[in-house]
Parts: sequence; structure tokens; C-alpha cells
Amino acid sequence: MKAAILPLVALVAACSSEPAVVNVVGAANDNTSPQRSLVYDGADMLSDAAEERLRRRILDLEAATGDELFVWTTPSLEGQTIEAYSLNLGRSLGIGKPELDNGILFVVARDERRLRIEVGSGLEGLLTDVAAGRIIRRTIEPAFRDGEFERGFEEGADVIADLLEEDPVRPRYRSEVRRRAAQ
Repeated sequence: MKAAILPLVALVAACSSEPAVVNVVGAANDNTSPQRSLVYDGADMLSDAAEERLRRRILDLEAATGDELFVWTTPSLEGQTIEAYSLNLGRSLGIGKPELDNGILFVVARDERRLRIEVGSGLEGLLTDVAAGRIIRRTIEPAFRDGEFERGFEEGADVIADLLEEDPVRPRYRSEVRRRAAQ
């Protein structure tokens, strides 16, 4: 039951006008919770196979870089802008490591036909607003226009991951941050 309630709690929290904190105590070992699943398809836009392919790609990205990508679909923004919704959701879910702020949230609102790539400040030098806009316009939107939502999600996640994995400097920086945090 917790697995079914947690995504709903996170969605309700994200839809409020104030940033909210989602209580995920006890959910760390629950593979269906948003924190563990990495893909939450509340709008039912993805097959189980596509969700699994996305999860594997996201886990590969995290293993290679330490960066955290989360894909979230919602049926509706419930009157919010996509910017406010994604920012509140990202804060609620705690995507990215606090000391690095290296989370990326890929949000799609089905009914409003809106999407956004929200980037933590630790990655803004690599995945700029301009780069995120290009990924949306050149990769995701063309697939979505053709009705190929799974292709849009998967290719979008691939382009994001490829961009982050190509950075030659950050792995050394991350290692230093982790070393300091362990002390």
C-alpha cells in the first residue's frame, strides 16, 4: 500500500504552491517508490518495457557520473505552470546529491502537452537551459509529434546522459567531494 500512496503524496506535494517535503522514511528499500524507481509514469504514457529501459539507462548514468536523472509523467499540472510544478516536484523528491545539486528532472504533463527538463545548479554549466531546450525541440518533441512517446522519452534521456557522461572534469571533482564528505 505504501508504494501506491507515496507517488500520490509526492504528486500532491508537488502541486501545492509551496515547496513541500515528502516523507519517504521506510521507502528506501521499496523499489516501487519514486526515489528508487527513477521513472514515475503517472500519465500512463510508457509500457513496462520502456520504463525498464529508461531505468537501466538512468542507473548507467548514475554509475558513470553520480548524477541523478528522474523521469516523471503526470496527467495534468492542475493549474500550475510546468516551471512551478517541476521545481516543486524536484525539491519534494530531493533529486540529486545535496552537496553537488546534480539532479535532473524530466517532466511531461500529458493533458497540457507541456514538458520540461529541470536541472540542478550543480549541472547548469553542462546542461544549460539552451541545451535542455535543444534536446526538447530536436529530440523529444519530434518523437512526441509522431505519437512515439516512448522513443521521445528514451532518446531524450540518452541525449541528456550522453552529454553528462562526456564531461572530462567532473569525475575528478566528484571524487574529491565524496572523499571530503566521508571524512
